[in-house]
Amino acid sequence: MFHQTRWLRAAHSAPEISMNVSRRFFNASLIAASLYPFTAPNLLAAGEAPVKGGSLKIAWGSEPTEFVPVTTSAGSTQFVGAKLFDGLLTYDIEQKPQPQLAERWEASPDGLSYTFVLREGIKFTDGKPLTSADVAYSINKLKTVHPRGKSTFASVSAIETPDARTAILRLSTPAPYLIAALSAAESPIIPKHVYEPLKDGERIATNAIVGSGPFRVAEWQKGSHIIFNRNPDYWDKNAPLVDRIIVRFISDPSARAAALEAGDIDVVPEDLIPLSDIARFDKLPDYVVDRGPYAYYGSIQQGLSFNFDNEILKKVKVRQAIAHSLNVNEIIEKIYFGNAVPSPTAITVYNKAYHDASQKGYAYDPAKANQLLDEAGHPRGADGFRFTLRLTWNTEGALPATIATLYRQSLSAVGINAVIQTSDFAAFTKQIYTDRAWDLAIDRYGSTFDPTVGTQRFYHSKSFKIGVPFTNPARYLNPEADALWDAAAVEVDETKRRKIFAELQAILLRDLPILPQVVASRNIVTRRTVHDYATHATGSFDSAAQAWIKP
Repeated sequence: MFHQTRWLRAAHSAPEISMNVSRRFFNASLIAASLYPFTAPNLLAAGEAPVKGGSLKIAWGSEPTEFVPVTTSAGSTQFVGAKLFDGLLTYDIEQKPQPQLAERWEASPDGLSYTFVLREGIKFTDGKPLTSADVAYSINKLKTVHPRGKSTFASVSAIETPDARTAILRLSTPAPYLIAALSAAESPIIPKHVYEPLKDGERIATNAIVGSGPFRVAEWQKGSHIIFNRNPDYWDKNAPLVDRIIVRFISDPSARAAALEAGDIDVVPEDLIPLSDIARFDKLPDYVVDRGPYAYYGSIQQGLSFNFDNEILKKVKVRQAIAHSLNVNEIIEKIYFGNAVPSPTAITVYNKAYHDASQKGYAYDPAKANQLLDEAGHPRGADGFRFTLRLTWNTEGALPATIATLYRQSLSAVGINAVIQTSDFAAFTKQIYTDRAWDLAIDRYGSTFDPTVGTQRFYHSKSFKIGVPFTNPARYLNPEADALWDAAAVEVDETKRRKIFAELQAILLRDLPILPQVVASRNIVTRRTVHDYATHATGSFDSAAQAWIKP
């Protein structure tokens, strides 16, 4: 029934797209004797083997409100939840699916069913077996209450469990992105016998969490730290390698860098070290800067949104002029300190499956910008300005305040008076998505693991709704683009799906509801004694079960 020879052909040909891979059954024993095919920058010396034991100390920026990433997609909960729960699959550094709880899987040719076969003998941390009933319960729960799960699993019409190890997902329409959404942080498998009896709003106490992952909660000192101890009954007897993980909550970026340098911390995950410190850590012999990109969650693109409620910005020549007025290379050097690359289309350069590298974006050309603004009917006035726009940005994240100043100077050079509006994250979100009190917005756009899940919401007309954040900020409406998004969401042929996404990138680059500009490297900084901390596309949103510390 399970065609191992077909898998061997697939392994040698290394197909680029996950959907092609997923149409075959996979056997975990055939994956090079390891679930962790990618080696992080701390490469092993010849003959050097991983060492078991020790404590891995990680700095994190914000404290989670809960530990089970089922009702929330909050980053802190996903970060800790991936240590406590497994998913059906994990994803290598190229985002190709690999076995985790499921040792093999198959998608039907029409994309209307997925069959998963679980490993034998998996147990939850309370000793009870993990079965297909838990898979069915978890996916149905995610479909009901998870922010992204509601759409990811919307087409799942039924889940069959013919035996304890087999779960079959039946779909009403194809969902080619579903196979990419089964990581521990995104779609954890939780115990039905624990969660089904809970009443609405009721939660399991932290010290009573029953998980399926490589670690257990040992201690939660609120405002200070969490300690995870290794799960001695984990299904993978070779993991985890460290005895415990200690997560310390340090909200200040400079304090995180200082704690790492003092030896109090071993790892500072993605985006949590100030960009201005990256070059310094690069030169320190006892540290390693890993630039990722860890694109499963980390393909975060910075760009400029245009508010189509503004009559001036409805003119495509004005938007194109603004694109020509901004120097992407200057943004990379002055704002990101070199820790970014140009990313000119709606699908980022780190999405190797669907980014269209043939589309180059708008070159820095102030003369062209001035010409377009004249053609759009906006000559300079006596004061040198053509019109005034509100330029909004938020203070959360790694971007320095100088970014708004740089944009204002560039716009001023072509006769646009930009008035800076600085907001914290909550105020920014309200300004953009509820009050609509802005014209240009400097923002970052998370694309997640598939364009249908992560990128479509920024452009599809049906995504726009007053008060709903992170959806179509421009109020962009293009029936042609909508039809292409809808087609990509159900297209199971990868060649056709790539073509659809290429057409979309061309249309969006022409229409410019959002001007994509750069995607930053996702810098993980570790002490050199730490090995194999981030070996998957999920980066720090993985279990760290493969990480080890050299004494």
